[in-house]
Amino acid sequence: MATDTANAYKATRNWENLQRATFVNRAGRYGIPKMLPVTKCDVKNWIGFNFARGVDKEERVDTGLHFWLDDYQFQRLWTDPDRYIPLLKSYAAVMSPDFSVYNDFPPAVKIWNVYRNAWLACYWQAHGITVIPTTMWGSRDTHEYCFDGYPENGIVSISTEGNGWTAESKKGFVRVYNEMLERLNPSGIILHGTYFDGMEGNIICQVETLTSQIKKRVRKVKESA
Repeated sequence: MATDTANAYKATRNWENLQRATFVNRAGRYGIPKMLPVTKCDVKNWIGFNFARGVDKEERVDTGLHFWLDDYQFQRLWTDPDRYIPLLKSYAAVMSPDFSVYNDFPPAVKIWNVYRNAWLACYWQAHGITVIPTTMWGSRDTHEYCFDGYPENGIVSISTEGNGWTAESKKGFVRVYNEMLERLNPSGIILHGTYFDGMEGNIICQVETLTSQIKKRVRKVKESA
């Protein structure tokens, strides 16, 4: 009986999703799973994952999901990835998640979050979901591995939200952004947020941020008052 219980525990235990999938194609010294490129995506309407269940199924076929959200709002995708496969498949496309790599995080946590972002993207792709790789980076130490696992010559997404507080921060963002262009040579870029001067590349779609949407609503209320 004790042995049976132990076997049952082992069978159901979550080994950080390694029991679900490992990927042969990996990149860099940390073995980040390598995503497949997406060369065509006509989706223009993108919403946050936190609104995913509130959209009618008929509308989902023309809508994409993004994860430019606080990490806690999509942590469940890592904890129980199979549960959300049907929901994600009902949408035209999804962006890969962007577990954060904040500057004050320990290096191990930053690497772990880059790995989780790529693992989930590859897992979703293996289930037939169209996944647009979300490019992201943190402090200089992340530049060694933050683009590992990203395909070349495909469509990527990027967000400027929270990166333009000062002229200096904008310049720093654009500098790494253009480095990303050199390394990945993306065929198209889906931009979440505001365009910064100096951002090159083929921006095929611009997604309005929730902050911008709220400001517009507040402005309309004030104007109608």
